[in-house]
Amino acid sequence: MALITAGIITFNATTDGTLAEADEPAAATVVHQPTDLQSEALAWAESLGDFTTATHSGSGDVVVELPDGADAGILIARHQGDGDFAMTIIDADGESSGEQVVNTTGEYHGTTVWGLRTAPEASKTAAIQITADGDWSLIVAPLSAAIPMSASVSGDGDAVFLYDGKPGQLDAEHDGDAAFGVTAFAQNHHADGLEFTQTGPFTGESRFVDNVPAIIAVTATGAWTLTLA
Repeated sequence: MALITAGIITFNATTDGTLAEADEPAAATVVHQPTDLQSEALAWAESLGDFTTATHSGSGDVVVELPDGADAGILIARHQGDGDFAMTIIDADGESSGEQVVNTTGEYHGTTVWGLRTAPEASKTAAIQITADGDWSLIVAPLSAAIPMSASVSGDGDAVFLYDGKPGQLDAEHDGDAAFGVTAFAQNHHADGLEFTQTGPFTGESRFVDNVPAIIAVTATGAWTLTLA
């Protein structure tokens, strides 16, 4: 089990690709079990950006600077409010990179990925513009902190996994009323494929991951299950 701890907030990785708050605080670190993934997959994830995990919290709108060397990574966010909550990536020129990783209303708890939807030669990312009407917390972690994807995973809301298996068939179920997507990001730094992009309740199958290792990003508004066949 991966464990991300930061400041006075400790999070334990769950099988749904999100992080559950733990009972005891600890110093900021990311801990992996060496047997969770092959060293090749971890080395590839680290090559996309290896930096010290950072934790932020606040209320309302703010710009959060990304750690040095953080050109891509995962964002574990919570929002406690009734209005808009959004996170937009800002480039080194202070402009929007065009990558809005979260755009929702009300409470939010999920894990998303940034920096893999743009070409490697694009302007470097520098910050995150947070738009919120309530309290929020954010952990910025490297891609190597993503939870290893097993043969069957389930959750509720956005999630991110690191996959080092073989290409195959992916069966999916989604019970939400709005967007549902599963995207694989492989070694070319672009989306290897949109395995699913649907709206509302969904049950289906798709060919899964032509290139490995890969980062798997789930975008969902309800409960979901992914099963590798």
